[in-house]
Amino acid sequence: MKSTGLLRTMVILTSATTGAFLLWVVQLIWYTAAEFDRNPSRTGVKSQIMHRKSEAMQDILDGMVAGNLGHVHSAAKRMERCGEMIEWYLASEDYDKFKADFFQAVDDLTTAAAHKDINNAKEATLRLEQSCMECHILLNAIRIE
Repeated sequence: MKSTGLLRTMVILTSATTGAFLLWVVQLIWYTAAEFDRNPSRTGVKSQIMHRKSEAMQDILDGMVAGNLGHVHSAAKRMERCGEMIEWYLASEDYDKFKADFFQAVDDLTTAAAHKDINNAKEATLRLEQSCMECHILLNAIRIE
């Protein structure tokens, strides 16, 4: 008789423990899925192109600091190619607001670097950097909402 009561208690405790564990697993899966939706993987083609744009921007800045306008020119050309490659990924009304500023800054930088005009290259670099930041702030704000 005592063993039947003990067995019943063990079954109830095991069931409660199993239920709590399953609830925890479902909650964990739910949280993980929501986190993935908020922060999707950045390993796709678009992310790779954006990474190349970041590398080109770093090379532009390195060239400007070193006064190597030949290096700036080649990095600006790479930046332009990356911008053209990613353009169709980002095609939207929001992106179009910044696209013209980006390409104008890249064109001005390429021209200034080719003519060894450090002052205009500096101004174009600042405008390019600003256009990148403004666009990324907008795109990140849209993704957050």
